[in-house]
Amino acid sequence: MKTTGILLSLILAFGLVACDPGTEDPGPDPEQLAEVLAKYSSDRSEVLLAIGQARGIEFETSEELDRAAMRHALDLAGHRTATHMGKDGSSPSQRIREAGIRMDGVREFIFRIEGDREDLGAIAAQTWLAPHEQNAVLNEPATHAAVAFA
Repeated sequence: MKTTGILLSLILAFGLVACDPGTEDPGPDPEQLAEVLAKYSSDRSEVLLAIGQARGIEFETSEELDRAAMRHALDLAGHRTATHMGKDGSSPSQRIREAGIRMDGVREFIFRIEGDREDLGAIAAQTWLAPHEQNAVLNEPATHAAVAFA
């Protein structure tokens, strides 16, 4: 059985969102980002819906925030790491700013799933919604969210 590492990046953010039109997100080429975002679209939606339901809110999303999360997920997968700092030295806040988004606060959550899975969305949601008292995915203030798989 072939084992593949799937790295995920979840961004929870709160505050005002002001996207600068036309600001390009550095990193993977736009076609690659669009392809991977489309490939995992239903899994991403499943995770956002599950987390939103658990929190009793509906998250706002944006293409720019999705691209910032995907940029980092692709970076992590390409370098086989699981860190909040990008290979280029970028932080979660910096990647979001570079995507043209201005937010008051940003939290990023990362984990890895091994193997080719058809239930990525369900596994990701289950992992991020683990029932423990200090679960920041459930407790941190957030109005916007993005999920990326790579």
